[in-house]
Amino acid sequence: MQFTTCSYPVLGRPAGLWTAVSARVVGLVLGLFFSNAAQAACWASATGRLASLEALAFRAPAQALQRLQALEGEPEFKAPGQRAAWSVLAADAARQLGQDSASRAYADAGLATLGADRQSDLALRLRAARAMQMDTTAGALTEIGAVLQAVGERPLARGCVLRDRGWLRLGTQDLEGALADLIQAQALLVWCLVLEGT
Repeated sequence: MQFTTCSYPVLGRPAGLWTAVSARVVGLVLGLFFSNAAQAACWASATGRLASLEALAFRAPAQALQRLQALEGEPEFKAPGQRAAWSVLAADAARQLGQDSASRAYADAGLATLGADRQSDLALRLRAARAMQMDTTAGALTEIGAVLQAVGERPLARGCVLRDRGWLRLGTQDLEGALADLIQAQALLVWCLVLEGT
């Protein structure tokens, strides 16, 4: 499927105090703008007993994490694929709660269960989750860029990764780059929601 986003004006880069204020305003506006699309399931979506927890990890992360922890010791989640799927949902939920260390640990554990696999959809989603918790923004942007290149032009996967890169860029006060990523991500995710509903 080919999908191109609409063009948008390039914003000038403000300086000093205005940069900080603008970053906050942009974050608030885009946070509201993303309220529905952010809850859409990303690529490599969970199946089986985990499927109902996919959107819950974004909408009600504390509840999702509690339910995931209750499932953690069950035999079916010891298989590598299921364990990795469990881990990415736990990482997403912990991130929503601001539990950065826990989110990183869950992502690391999920990647460990996949061994040398770093290119499957599930591995790429875990890499993206892990990148968001890296110690340096430069390192995170490099890894997110590699994941973005790997997912190619698939709308849902690309929208999810662009959304993450947009928030990273916003944190560096790269307003032009952040807006470019977040607007394109919103367009892709909304497009996928529309297709899902048809």
